[in-house]
Amino acid sequence: MACDISPRMIQIARQDAIALGFEENLDFRVLPTEELEKLASEAPFDGAFSNFSGLNCVEDLSAVSRDLARLLKPGAPLLACVIGRFVPWEIAWFLAHGKPSRAMARVFDNGTIVEAGDLKIQRPSVREMTRLFAPEFELRSWRGVGVAVPPSYMEHWARRFPAVISLLARCDNLIDRLPLFRNLGDCILLEFSRTKV
Repeated sequence: MACDISPRMIQIARQDAIALGFEENLDFRVLPTEELEKLASEAPFDGAFSNFSGLNCVEDLSAVSRDLARLLKPGAPLLACVIGRFVPWEIAWFLAHGKPSRAMARVFDNGTIVEAGDLKIQRPSVREMTRLFAPEFELRSWRGVGVAVPPSYMEHWARRFPAVISLLARCDNLIDRLPLFRNLGDCILLEFSRTKV
């Protein structure tokens, strides 16, 4: 079972596009990642963006890479936001709440597939993502997302300390691309380019 973006999220995105006057330029659809080939008749596309860690819920990332390669123009960008593997905020939060196994879950799963109900989640490293998307895509750059800013499940805490969160957000912008720090993000944003084969 794949992580599919919810119809509610699509509705919100569509409303935002209308409010900004972009509704003529955008087409929102709900489509499982494993069914990207259904878009072949509309290709080639100028780029692709995967958010909300949807690629972490796909078992065969190499197949997704091949499907995307058939859909994108040579040189087109692919932005992929995936779950990070070592998140100090998460470790500290769950240790403070007496849940040591939950605190270390990402650290010790080694990128293997984890069952979460009907959902299978994998956390490949940046190196593994680069390997799985080659030779169709080349990694151009990557950075951490939420390195200094706490994860979304700490939102109630963040609302109590908006000045601290603002400072942490500024820190994120300074360190999110630096070696070592970029590995500490709640998510990792990878920028690939479609190879010119």
